[in-house]
Amino acid sequence: MKITHCVVGDWVTSFNEKQTQSDYTFRLPDGTKVRNYEMMHQRKTYHYIDATNELQSQILFVPYQSSNKTTTQYVCTIILPNRGINLDDAEQELTAQLFNQLIEKRQPKVVDLYLPKFKMEYSFENLKELLEQMGIQDAFNKKLADFQQMTSSSKPVYISDVKHQAVIDVNESGSEAAAVTIVTTKKSSRDEVLEFKCDRPFIFMIREETLDTTLFIGKFMKPSNK
Repeated sequence: MKITHCVVGDWVTSFNEKQTQSDYTFRLPDGTKVRNYEMMHQRKTYHYIDATNELQSQILFVPYQSSNKTTTQYVCTIILPNRGINLDDAEQELTAQLFNQLIEKRQPKVVDLYLPKFKMEYSFENLKELLEQMGIQDAFNKKLADFQQMTSSSKPVYISDVKHQAVIDVNESGSEAAAVTIVTTKKSSRDEVLEFKCDRPFIFMIREETLDTTLFIGKFMKPSNK
């Protein structure tokens, strides 16, 4: 038996592919510069936190399209250390308690967002042993497992193995529904435009806002094609 969990995220506002350029420079932790680096660009109102005092970082919340189109359900949260700050130092200061405190401070800001396109995959092969250690025993036992409500098979069904694979793919794309519900924000001359340029290592999280749950967390350290 195989159980699959998939979260599909279309940006509320898609990035314009024409604004994706490859003339940026990405700075690695050791000071090395990766040139001709591709990033998407968009100017929009996002929720933003200046966490300089707490994490020496900036935090941005990029929303995904919600199924009901009235509330924000999934959000890509980006934690970008200030220039000159090592990602490891910011990560050591980051705790669940601190993040929950910071999230209450987010405010809408007009932001010039520069975000790389990337795809990451992670797999964990030995979840069966871990789950058994946590007390989940019957599901793996041929005689005790009971999945009659989940399958039409006349034969007994049990779980023989559990493998976990997580994939995140960040690009410009958004669905047609997302395009229909685009909210355009006009900027007056008095609005301050903040630059949020992900040209150095950063932390990203995919969060479910209504349940306050983190579904995926990772670190972008360097362009994979370099």
